[in-house]
Amino acid sequence: MYTCEVHLVELFTGETVIISVEGSEFARSEDTVTDLRKGYAKIIRINLPATAQVIQIAIAETGTNISVHVAPTTLRHLRVFLKKGILTAEAVDEEQYRLSPRGYA
Repeated sequence: MYTCEVHLVELFTGETVIISVEGSEFARSEDTVTDLRKGYAKIIRINLPATAQVIQIAIAETGTNISVHVAPTTLRHLRVFLKKGILTAEAVDEEQYRLSPRGYA
């Protein structure tokens, strides 16, 4: 198992976010709202099986979803954005995470 942090970053306005791995729900965030002072809504830690290849993120209210192909041995951080009803995600490895200013704590 590997721990991955899913950073729900910007423009969430009360949605229910569901995080699934290989079709099984791993986490759910109700009433997800971005705190503009911090620059993110929530950070969710999930344990990925070593065999995981896909993380799915969905918005329950709209059915909007995105699938991200991952390498669980190297993926440590996944930033998720909701802009104009469209989900996007950006995988960030540990080295990038430490070097790149994230804009929040």
